[in-house]
Amino acid sequence: MINSCVFKTQITFLTDISQSDIKEILHQKTDVAIFASNFESFGIILVEKMASGLPIFALNKSCIPEIIGPEANYFNIEQPESLHENIVKKLKDSEDIRKKTLLTWERSDIFNWDKAAYETWNFIFK
Repeated sequence: MINSCVFKTQITFLTDISQSDIKEILHQKTDVAIFASNFESFGIILVEKMASGLPIFALNKSCIPEIIGPEANYFNIEQPESLHENIVKKLKDSEDIRKKTLLTWERSDIFNWDKAAYETWNFIFK
């Protein structure tokens, strides 16, 4: 998919990086978050991307729409050009992308460990 992208020279794959480096990269060196996984049982990485405040481009498959909600920018993995077209189109509309990104960031707050622990505790002891 990447090899067929017009902007493939602008894509960097990062490996062997620390958690603190990830935070720096997400906030200072990244324009968009792309989530192209076909199979997810939940998607903790997806929630991390939501919390980063980046515009998210994701597949409309599996549990992904349930986690991100309607504010994500979805694309079709079977048509790689749809990702490119979606990114270019959305980034040109800065007001729309800003609004969607804010709503996705706000939605990330419903997925937190304190809430999960509280609800689990209450479920067990009811």
